[in-house]
This record gives sequence, C-alpha cells and structure tokens, in this order.
Amino acid sequence: MEATDEWYAEGRYYALTVFSEVSKRDGLGVELEDVAPAPGRGLAMVIFRDDSTGIPVVSTTTYLAVPGEVVTRFTEYALRRLLPEDVPE
Repeated sequence: MEATDEWYAEGRYYALTVFSEVSKRDGLGVELEDVAPAPGRGLAMVIFRDDSTGIPVVSTTTYLAVPGEVVTRFTEYALRRLLPEDVPE
C-alpha cells in the first residue's frame, strides 16, 4: 500500500492510496478519500484493475459531491498507475 500527497479543492482535502488485493480479487487499485476538514467524509472513489481482465473499473462510494477537477485528476493519475505503458489510448 502506498499513500500519496493530499490534494486540495473547494475547501476539502483528498488523499490517495495505491493498493493491491489478492484475497477476494487479484489486482491493483487506487482509492480517493475525502479526509478534511474534520470529520473527513471517507472513501469517495476507487479505480481497480482486475489482473484477470486488465480492465480498470471505476466505483463511487459516496453520494456527496466530489469536484470535477478532483475526479479528472484522480482518474488520470489512477490510469497512469494501473495501465501498462504499451496499451494504446
């Protein structure tokens, strides 16, 4: 598991965590968590690449708004981490 820098947008702080999972599913994922101001709102989005398919899948885990700039930045970051460099865009 790897924690990255926090991001700030529209008065909220967001943190990223890169993780691998092999118990229920086999693959690599990135989580976006709303962490501040306190109390944080918790997990907001996950992008997970299942190793059996190689396809990243996006899941949202909150009904609260996440700024578009954060969604865009998170998606771009996650896809750079999860997709092999030789995959055509």
